[in-house]
Amino acid sequence: MTGLPERQLFATPFAGGSGAAIAPITDAGADFCFDKGFDSAFSAPHSNGGKYVTRAQMNRIGNLATKNDFYRMCGGINTFDPVFAQKIGGYPKGAILDYFNGTDLLKILSLVDNNLTDFRNESYGGKWMLLNQGEQELNKTLIVSYDDYEFPAAANPYDNASALITFKSPASGLLFIDVSSYERTIPSPTHEGGINSYGRIGIFGQAFLARTFSSIDDVVFPNISPSIGSSMTYNDYFVVPGLPTNSLISSWYASNLGTGHVEPNYEIKNVSAGEIVSVCIQNGFGYSISGTTTLGAWDLSISFRIYII
Repeated sequence: MTGLPERQLFATPFAGGSGAAIAPITDAGADFCFDKGFDSAFSAPHSNGGKYVTRAQMNRIGNLATKNDFYRMCGGINTFDPVFAQKIGGYPKGAILDYFNGTDLLKILSLVDNNLTDFRNESYGGKWMLLNQGEQELNKTLIVSYDDYEFPAAANPYDNASALITFKSPASGLLFIDVSSYERTIPSPTHEGGINSYGRIGIFGQAFLARTFSSIDDVVFPNISPSIGSSMTYNDYFVVPGLPTNSLISSWYASNLGTGHVEPNYEIKNVSAGEIVSVCIQNGFGYSISGTTTLGAWDLSISFRIYII
């Protein structure tokens, strides 16, 4: 072939106009469905209870054949669809979808089978990998931006580690995390021992974790050890601890701590172009108290960007 063929242009999918006779079609369980197409009744003589193919059914087939193509010609992208994902039991490993993040059109790869994780809210969860990044800022290549990332509630500094993002590094350089703000709220705990009993609550046990891999199949994540709550198995991840602070921050009868100070930027580690990079975040909190206390629910959120510099 020496040139592209001429495209067939159409202003609506086949039988997509108002008033077109078009038959309903189900996923399965009917004589005309996606699962079996036309069932055996359509091959029997009409005189023996067989069925004719109707005009509306033919219109439906033509509509199906052109509807997705029409959607793409109109500028639609093939992004995560929660309804479709449920129908197929999740996207397969190796599936590549489109992702428009508000400024750039990216490609994102499924790392697991039966993938139901919706990446459109940037919840990658170790399930998706960005294949390209579009924004350039000076000598920085922006990988992803998180606004008000909320730490899951944790019982101790080693409660869990969440996968933030896995991506193929577009350049060689320094993996760099720019923290812009965080907020924390801790209700007053209930306590025994009288007003003179003294205790202080510390928020710590948070950390950024990063590791590089040569291929997608090599990727592993940190996890809790068999002795729950005692230690974290980091699986050779580089750890930057003390996020957002490693100091005791409040007496136990103080409440509703507001916006915290902005932490310095974090230089994580050197990466090479083409390496698979996994970034995780460790969730947890610790405390140091005297007397008996029950801690209420607390919230900690952070905003940050991940760059290659």
